[in-house]
Amino acid sequence: MPASWRDFSEGKSRKGRSFFLSLLAAAFAFSFVFYKVASGKVLFYLPALSGERYGVETGRQFNLLYFFSAFCPDCREMTPLLLKDLKGEGNILLIPVNVDGPRFYNAVEQFVSTLSLPSPVLFDEVREGKFVAADRFGVSITPTLVVLSPDGGVCAKLEGGSVLTVRKRLKDCRKEEVNGIGMQSAE
Repeated sequence: MPASWRDFSEGKSRKGRSFFLSLLAAAFAFSFVFYKVASGKVLFYLPALSGERYGVETGRQFNLLYFFSAFCPDCREMTPLLLKDLKGEGNILLIPVNVDGPRFYNAVEQFVSTLSLPSPVLFDEVREGKFVAADRFGVSITPTLVVLSPDGGVCAKLEGGSVLTVRKRLKDCRKEEVNGIGMQSAE
């Protein structure tokens, strides 16, 4: 006679107990992964330096997509200045996106640890001949900083040395958000 769900949950069946624990572990793992990305609209998923996949989502704060290359001298020079400039800035999430790809994992890892970039650091990836993130936002040089408003619209795109004007652009973006001025859609 098959055991009931109650027998499984109470551990009365040996097979049931291991099945129940496996099911519970799978549910926990799923909810953990889902929790990481589920509160706004997910724009896209990318692999991280850590090996996990993350979703870039809208809804809670300004997202700053920081596109960089480990081989870019300007990125190496401006990243510490950018991080210093953003320190103490509320309601933002800096998301570093590397455009070199996982085949340059060691160089990217060294760049990230040397410059203390926040985690997770994402790798942009090519799908159907296009970069998932960089092409979506028209990124053609590094460093580039794309500022997304909480509704997912592109509020600002700063390239090269202009990434250091991000504080002023964030202030302007917040004013636009309060005044209800529409942003350019990120879709």
